[in-house]
Amino acid sequence: ARIDGYNALHDDEDASKRNEDYAALVDSYYDLATTFYEWGRGSCFHFAYRRGGESITASLARHEYYLASRLAVSSGAKVLDCGCGIGGPARNIARFTRANVTGITLNQFQVDRGNALCEKEGVDHLVKIVQGDFMALPFDSNSFAAVYAIDATCHAPDRAKCYAEIYRVLKPGATF
Repeated sequence: ARIDGYNALHDDEDASKRNEDYAALVDSYYDLATTFYEWGRGSCFHFAYRRGGESITASLARHEYYLASRLAVSSGAKVLDCGCGIGGPARNIARFTRANVTGITLNQFQVDRGNALCEKEGVDHLVKIVQGDFMALPFDSNSFAAVYAIDATCHAPDRAKCYAEIYRVLKPGATF
């Protein structure tokens, strides 16, 4: 049924139906793809360029550490990862900075898998993954010291609305 629902959203040439039902599209896609992504890429589903002799895992970690440093993330800071998948970058950034990272994803399978990995890796006191939509963030305004998204918000059906939500939850002067 999940595959049929996903396929039905691609049966029509009109993309407006996919944009209207983006949550169902994303949710069903990641129900199907998450296990394969994790098998093929590990717990970080994004891309990063590789330097000579560098492994894929090392390039991904370097990218995440660079991102955390550009955000000036510090120990105890409250950080949001928009479109976190199973939380690989959130866990790496939390370990690197000792920040408290909340990840948000539409897909409940990813929430469950990511939180299980947080517990297994001993960072569940620093990282919590929640189910929700970055188009309508379920957080108070001005509540995060930093927000990041890696290869996720490009899929938002209305980028202005998505970025307005991110701006809303950022503390004044904080960085996205």
